[in-house]
Amino acid sequence: GDLKGSLEAQFRLNPLRLSMDRASFPVATKDMANMMGLDVGEPYRPTVSSSGEVLDFMKKRLKEAGLLE
Repeated sequence: GDLKGSLEAQFRLNPLRLSMDRASFPVATKDMANMMGLDVGEPYRPTVSSSGEVLDFMKKRLKEAGLLE
């Protein structure tokens, strides 16, 4: 395998992965997928989508990772 390339990808994506800790699972996963244009819908109650600073922070990390314009 490509050890160098995989390490570069891991270090590039780690901040994105860690930003998901600000919301619960699977809320953060759904929020990010929706921001990237995948229509995965809203989480089932009693959980709700992220908002405010949490969503802004995840969006910032998606942009930094090159996954969102």
